[in-house]
Amino acid sequence: MDGRKISCNSILLLLLLLLLLLLLLQLLLLLLLLLVLLLLLLLLLLLLLLLLLLLLLLLLLLLLLLLLLLLLLLLLLLLLLLLLLLLLLLLLLLLLLLLLLLLLLLLLLLLLLLLLIIIIK
Repeated sequence: MDGRKISCNSILLLLLLLLLLLLLLQLLLLLLLLLVLLLLLLLLLLLLLLLLLLLLLLLLLLLLLLLLLLLLLLLLLLLLLLLLLLLLLLLLLLLLLLLLLLLLLLLLLLLLLLLLIIIIK
């Protein structure tokens, strides 16, 4: 009986170590995702600054030529579309982050369940 109990406990400890490894891997993935989100936010800020600069340039060129005005309006529309795409990408990344957090909570619950099983035995 003792040999089986030790074997069962060692298997449970091995499962605990595996769950801890998965937990660490998930935390690293979350950190990487947060870094990507921060980089996308920086890119979004840079694009907003570029959009503001283009708006100022547009106001100056309004007095000069109508053709330049049309070209800049097209460029602004493209920039706005790019900003919208970036916002959608940020929303998707935030959803992925929420899913990863839910997985992390599930792993923590499994870890607590295994600890409870070990404590009971």
